[in-house]
This record gives sequence, C-alpha cells and structure tokens, in this order.
Amino acid sequence: MTTLKPLLARNRSWALQKCQHDPDYFEKWIDGQRPHSLWIGCSDSRVPSEVLTGSQPGELFVHRNIANMLDPADDNVMSVLQYALHYLEVERVVLCGHYGCGGVQAALSLPTLPLAQESSALARRIGQLRHTLHHELRRSPMTVVLRPPPAPAPAPAPAPTRSVLAMRWTPWWKPTFAPSSPVCWRVSRCRRCSPAGGRSACTAASTIWLPAI
Repeated sequence: MTTLKPLLARNRSWALQKCQHDPDYFEKWIDGQRPHSLWIGCSDSRVPSEVLTGSQPGELFVHRNIANMLDPADDNVMSVLQYALHYLEVERVVLCGHYGCGGVQAALSLPTLPLAQESSALARRIGQLRHTLHHELRRSPMTVVLRPPPAPAPAPAPAPTRSVLAMRWTPWWKPTFAPSSPVCWRVSRCRRCSPAGGRSACTAASTIWLPAI
C-alpha cells in the first residue's frame, strides 16, 4: 500500500528549498491571500493550474472538478465563485478545459458505457454534462474534438530569391533573352570598341542585368 511518506518527504524538501531561497517565503502569506484570478479547471491530474500558468502560491484561487463544469445548481462551485468575486475581488475568472478530457468523452459516449446503468454521483454528473453538451451542440453546431488536433503542416519553404547579377564587363555574345531590366545599349557599342581578344569595362558605366545562376 502506498503511504504518505514520499509526499511528506517531498513537502519537507520543497519547504526547505523555499526557505533557503527566501527566508520570509512563508511569513508573507500569513496576513491573507490576494489572488488576481479565479481558475475553474478540470480535476485531471495532468492539468494543474499553477504548473500550467507558472503561478506562485497566492496568485490563483482554484476550483477543479470533473470536466471543469460550472453548474448554477451546484452550491460547491457557486460558493467558490461568490467568494472569489465578492470577497477576494479577483480581476478575472478563467474557465479552462483541455484536450482528451475523460469526462467529456464519457458524456458523449455515455449510452454505451456501464456507467449509464449506475445511480452514482458520477453517473448523474456525467449525465448532466451529456445533456448540456447536446443542448449546446443543437444550438450552435460545432466540431467536437476528442483528441489533440494534428500538428500543422510545416510551412512551405520560401521560394529562392531570384536576384540579378550586374555584369560590369561586356560579354562577347549578345543576349537573346529579354533581360529583367532595361539594358543600356551602350553595352553593344562598348563591345564593338573592345580590343580584339579581350574585354573592356563599359566606359559609359552601363550595366547589363542577367538573372543569377
């Protein structure tokens, strides 16, 4: 049987590290809490609010239940909401769900589950969630995602930039293609003026633009 010893040992280690880093770490929480947000999330152990948001103690007032349900008839969640708004005066309320929620999956497939034959609190809770989901889907059709969406396809690599090459020396052949920019026809004159067997720079500072290879 698993005991509390590992949890207590990790708690002592955590508290010791906090005190070594900040001797007054625990003292500053004695006078009360001033969280900036109420976080209503799912009880799933994979989505802890403080870890997901990088929050420190005192920053979030947290309520978690199966499938992060907010039911006006549930005194539990409504009392948390009232306390957060009227007494703690939080700045915002966050209702956070997550992909792969077991509660939502169970609600969508409830008729096929043994849970549908039970009269337990869990069965009533999931049944209520199923009713709410179907009502919302009828009112505003949407696509229900039961698993994380596939990773987006990588963006296509940008096409190579087509640059132009400025030829400061006059070629001994005349281009037969349409250049990418107007060609100074003085280039031809410079070619005619070039000494036999060699190349000369365009004395008129003319430039012929050729597509880069």
